[in-house]
Amino acid sequence: MMEYTSRMCCWLEDSGWDIPLEVACAIIVWFHDESTFFANDRRHTCWVPLGATAKPYAKGEGASLMIVHFVSADYGWLQSPDGSESVAVLFRAGKNQEGYFTNDDILSQFEIAVQLVKKYFLGDDHIFVYDNTTTHLKRDAGALSASKMTKGPSANFFVDVNVTDENGKPVYSPDGKVLKEKCRMGNATFNGAEQLLYFPDDHLTHPGQFKGMAQILMERGYDVSQKKAQ
Repeated sequence: MMEYTSRMCCWLEDSGWDIPLEVACAIIVWFHDESTFFANDRRHTCWVPLGATAKPYAKGEGASLMIVHFVSADYGWLQSPDGSESVAVLFRAGKNQEGYFTNDDILSQFEIAVQLVKKYFLGDDHIFVYDNTTTHLKRDAGALSASKMTKGPSANFFVDVNVTDENGKPVYSPDGKVLKEKCRMGNATFNGAEQLLYFPDDHLTHPGQFKGMAQILMERGYDVSQKKAQ
């Protein structure tokens, strides 16, 4: 981290906010920012003239608008110098509006951000910082996971993935929950070759079923005859 901070802008006695003279290529840190604003945002405590009557206000927070952007201490908001190009996203979150800002949306915005820094800020190196639980936990829909794996063959072991529409947005059920569908877990790799985790569809006894941990480990040369699944 010290290597990074030594290449970042800082306050210098001679030139103010600048990069140290010995640094040829500065590091710019861009922070991902998500802010949500509501139609009925207001202060609930305020000064009023003596004798003023109560003023009726709308109940609830009202419709929301999310603004998603990147910001740095050096350049401000991530946009072209003339402001005509920007990574800002205006998003109406909610199951009855545009859904929710998903990992796919975050990736799409990041791709635009990379294009902008390559186009307008070529003289610097860039670091993008996220503070978002969703991105921290994101894996590919069929990513490998030993969680809840069965020891033996199973016709019911699949992973749940979100159902999406033609625009790649999650589809919601009437109760507001994202619809899920079952899919096979992606295959593994062993000694540089692909290892199938499911039996072939024409298998004599377990067609299309998950092999189970025991079979997968035996294919890798382990003796699991006296082992229990944990």
